[in-house]
Order: sequence, then C-alpha cells, then structure tokens
Amino acid sequence: MRIAVFLGGFRKAPSPPWQSPVDFTPMSRSFTGGFRKAPSPPWQSPVDFTPMSSPAARGGAAASHASEQAPFWRIALVLGLVFCVPVEAQEAQNAEDRPAPERQGKTARIVQFEPNTSYFDVFVDGGGFGLLLPEVIEADGLYRPTLHTIRGTWKQSAEGVEGTFSRPEEFDIAVKIQPRVDEVLMSMTVKNTSQRPLKNVRANVCTPVNCLRKNGGWANENFVPATVEPDRYVHGKYWYRKVTPKRLHAWTTDQGWVGMHAFPDDPDPGKVARYFHRVSHGDTTRACAVPSLDGKFLFYQLWDTPSKHQSPFHGNACMHLRPFVASVLEPGQSATIRGLTGITTGSREELTEKIQSFCKKR
Repeated sequence: MRIAVFLGGFRKAPSPPWQSPVDFTPMSRSFTGGFRKAPSPPWQSPVDFTPMSSPAARGGAAASHASEQAPFWRIALVLGLVFCVPVEAQEAQNAEDRPAPERQGKTARIVQFEPNTSYFDVFVDGGGFGLLLPEVIEADGLYRPTLHTIRGTWKQSAEGVEGTFSRPEEFDIAVKIQPRVDEVLMSMTVKNTSQRPLKNVRANVCTPVNCLRKNGGWANENFVPATVEPDRYVHGKYWYRKVTPKRLHAWTTDQGWVGMHAFPDDPDPGKVARYFHRVSHGDTTRACAVPSLDGKFLFYQLWDTPSKHQSPFHGNACMHLRPFVASVLEPGQSATIRGLTGITTGSREELTEKIQSFCKKR
C-alpha cells in the first residue's frame, strides 16, 4: 500500500524518467504492439519498492506522454519507508498503467522486476531482455531452482546495484550488476553456509527476451514480433521454431561457434516436451548469442569461467548458460564469477574478440 501526500494539492501523475541507472521498482508493462519506447516510470531517488503491474493490452493505444508541466515533490510512504520522489503533474487514468521505460542515453537501464529479488529487466538500444541471476544453483546432491524469487537485501552502489540472498544453512549468494553501454557487467559470489563441502558448484543463468504475465508484460520485437500472441508459451514456440534453429550458437574454446538447438533441422515444438533441453558435455563454453530477426543485433551472454550451454526449449523465449563456480566449496568458503550480457550491433567476429578479451582478465 502506498500513501502519498502531494505538495500543492492532490494530483495524480506518472513518475518521471530515470535519473539513475538502476530502478528498484518492479514492473509489468502493457503491450502497445510489442516493445514500447515511451516515457519511463523510474525515479530520481535510486530506490523505490512500490510494486507495479498493468493489464496486457497488445494492439491498444499507446500510453499518453507525461505532461510537460514542471515536476513537484511528493512524500511517499512505501512499506514503512518514507522518502521523497519527484512526480509529473499528470497521470494516466489507471495509476497502475505505467509504460515501458525509454532509455536516456547509451547506458543500460535496469529495473528490478520483483521487490528485493535478483530478477531484472534490462533495456538497451537493441530493446529489452531479462536477467535471472541466477535461476538455479546446483552441486553434487543439491539442486535449488527459482533462486531469482528469493527476497534479499539490495542497495544502490556507486557502480550499479548489489544484493545478497540466501538458502538458509546451504549457501549465500551476493550479486553485483553494473550497467554499461548496451550491456551489464555481472558478478556473482556463492558462499557455502552448510556443514558439508559443496562439490561441483554450478549456476544456471536465464536471459529471456520478454517478461510476460497474465496481467501484462513486455517483449523485444527485434526477436519476437508484435504479431505473436503475448503469451510466454506462444513466444516460446516461436523462439524454438523460428528464432533459434541454426541461429542460436555457443562459443567454445575448442570448436569456436557451435549450434545450440537440439533439433535444428526439425524444430517442431509438438514433438518434444515443453521444457525438454540438452546440456553440452564438458566445460568448454564461454558464451552464447543469437541474432535479431533482421540481423542488426546480437543478444549475448558470456562468463569468464568454464560453462556448459543448454539447448533452447519452447517453454519461453530465453537462453541459458551454466557457468562453473567451484570444484569444491568447503564450509565458509566462497567463489566469485563474472559475466556480461547485452545486445550489440557488432558482428559475431567482434563479439568473439570481446569474449576472448573478457575471459583473459580472470
């Protein structure tokens, strides 16, 4: 619940565009025929924990632009936290109907999807993508999914955003995300808080090109066009059938770029289970990438540690890498890995050079 007292009278207004590269406001966005560049909802204040959602309205009218009147200040009480945030002088009729963010400049913009979780929407010139950091941690005899839904402690840092969250008596995870030009730099530390060694520790990091919910969402039309129904499973089938066969590749240290699709010559989602996938053997993978439908962009994820790549499934439009964290983490011991994910206009050869350069820094 949010209680707002407006100085200068009671008015309703959308929040102003980003002044900070990170916004902790979770969002689900309306469709206006796909990924929309419209006035953004984030705050001058770097932290806001107000949940947001909006109804799906693909094909509907675009949200109105914010008023050009000068902003004024309001005092907002959100979850017991009192802080001042600027607002515009006019708001959409539905207070929850906030448009997808428009980037200000070239630095990636980050929005925390759910309060205090490691699930982010990232927006760059090539559109939007999601970041679940991580979705899974696994080790010998241990498999812990949906870690991106765990509430933790998050704060704005000088370089971006950082947070910690835990599986009690198993492990702690510390994440740092730094927005850069058309990409984000990621750092993830896993600490063993159990009473036994954790062996062969590995993460699974998911990067989707959409964020769809029953009550709204967004999608990157560079990869899934507006003509595709805004449903994650419909998007997943399109991704599996049209976007990734012979186009989604992993970069490996021994073979260079290799295809990731399990059935590139017969990508029929009706022939496999929704989340069927294959995982590469060995740990020679460092990155994966897929071109946009028009070939102008490359969406990529890379890590400075040996990784496995995972073939696409048709449960959603996303790509997965499984970076290696540590062979053994003794009780109290930790290990850190670093990665990059973004959307570039560069060639695959240029991305190869970036991968090799980044991995040398480890």
